[in-house]
Amino acid sequence: MFISDLQKRRFSSAFATAVFTEFIQIVALTIDAIIVCNFLGEREIAAVGLASPFFFLSGVPASMLATGLQTACTQEMGHGRIDSVNRQFNETITFAATCMALLTLLLFLFNGPLVFLFGARGNAADLHGLTSQYLYGLSFDAAPFVLASILTPIVVLDNGNGTAIVASILGGTVNIACDILAVKLGFGLMGVGAASALSAFTSFSILATHFFLRKSIVRFTPSRFHWKTIQKIIHHGLPNAVHSAAGMLRSILLNALVAHTGSSIGISVLTIQNTVMDFVDILSVGVAGAVAVLTGIAFGEVNGDDILGVGKLEHRYILALSAAVVIMLTLFHAPIAQIFLSTDSEAFPLLNFVLFCIAVGTPFSALIYSRVSSLQAMCKEKKAQQLEALSNLIFLIAFAALLSIPFGVRVVFLAFPSSKIVAIFAIFFFYERKSGKILPRPKDYLDLDPKFFRRENDMISCPFSTITDSVLSSEQIRLFCKGHQLDNRKCILSSLCAEEIMTNIVTHSRKSEKRRLLAEIRVTIVEGQVILCVKDNGMPFNLSRMASLLSQTESLVDNIGMKMICSSAEEINYYRAYHMNTTIIKV
Repeated sequence: MFISDLQKRRFSSAFATAVFTEFIQIVALTIDAIIVCNFLGEREIAAVGLASPFFFLSGVPASMLATGLQTACTQEMGHGRIDSVNRQFNETITFAATCMALLTLLLFLFNGPLVFLFGARGNAADLHGLTSQYLYGLSFDAAPFVLASILTPIVVLDNGNGTAIVASILGGTVNIACDILAVKLGFGLMGVGAASALSAFTSFSILATHFFLRKSIVRFTPSRFHWKTIQKIIHHGLPNAVHSAAGMLRSILLNALVAHTGSSIGISVLTIQNTVMDFVDILSVGVAGAVAVLTGIAFGEVNGDDILGVGKLEHRYILALSAAVVIMLTLFHAPIAQIFLSTDSEAFPLLNFVLFCIAVGTPFSALIYSRVSSLQAMCKEKKAQQLEALSNLIFLIAFAALLSIPFGVRVVFLAFPSSKIVAIFAIFFFYERKSGKILPRPKDYLDLDPKFFRRENDMISCPFSTITDSVLSSEQIRLFCKGHQLDNRKCILSSLCAEEIMTNIVTHSRKSEKRRLLAEIRVTIVEGQVILCVKDNGMPFNLSRMASLLSQTESLVDNIGMKMICSSAEEINYYRAYHMNTTIIKV
């Protein structure tokens, strides 16, 4: 299957942004763990591990609303409905801020019962006080963390990649600096927890500035939320809520199981394992982030070919990146273990075994991440929820609970890669039976409505980078329309509109863009209507806004080409994501 250079550039840009923002956050969390291990002790790191369900607790609304809003917005962008993007964004922010104020209050009031629920009982009862201190500090983290999580994907979609990266860097820097300060001043785990809260507030404050910039398409406006909108967002984001809820339940159960079979040593290693897995999963999150955005946009465009292209790029990235991670963890497991523990620690051999388990599970975990993102973007939330529940909770707990009693604590850690592997095979066998083929095709896994895949004679796609390309492409478009027996006037208008906008892109890209122009025009005929979809990496050019301005001018000479497009178009929509323009014209 042919994948255009423009699609490759979009995928790499989306991947790089998702990886970098996730990298900064995970580095900060990793340094947190290292600081606690080296300056406070193993009991403190065990207490941090017992409090880990908190991150899943706040992660439920964060991931659900952030991913749900991103899915809705990318699909609306695919249609070119920017007004709808703004409305849904503002309603979601209002709803989230209200809920987080309530959650923060509840965390303070029910600190003791939460600590007990998280596992500070039985063999780990002596960790109750330390865990409670950490949780009090973290209570301030929930609201800014959730709001920052919601803002980040929208800032990135609105070409605020730089703002998102700066917010991640400064947030991570504040976290590390405040952690060190808390240790030096003797604030203990409460200070470490408060440092995380201050870090989240820093990131949120920086992200919020984006929506007040003049260049921003998405903007803050006071808005009441409507339940219909919130229900839609929650529905889109439910698989991520299942992921976080399963993570919280899994964390509570495994804390109890590891405490029973491996005492506090096992809990310490489990805490370090979670940190290392978060770090390794950065690449998986990056691929899944790119898949979510680009598949969502292509779904809004009803463009099955682009969805297939994203899938092919997704698997290329997973293969290359997983191989690199597996090799690194296999060759350097001992030095990595020494970052967290000294070689004479009782937990050191167990941690080495855990690193091997992480290496084995990495490729399968990346495939699960991306599969869930793809299903969400295509409005197949139920399948995404089932996959999340199976791979991250049911299979994992089943393996760990059934085998840890006779075989010991190591089986608990071996359950992590095993659950992912079984889930991947379950996906394969499901589609093998559904399609009736030994090797299902990529289209079988997508399971999309046939309308997403246009017949070859109903759609053409033409890359262009020069004026000559524009002229030749416009002639192809005229002949394409004529071949569909459209009236001669519509054939000529479609051709002229396409040539004018392509020429405009080529001309203006030469003035200021040093990089190579990547541009393509996709023409589709749906029930006699010609739809031109033009994508390029040139200067920002909002034809929809220009159409509004030109309708107010009386000159018959100025911008005659643009006026011709505007007068011929039934509808013009525009959006710019990852510094690339998309203009959709219905002739």
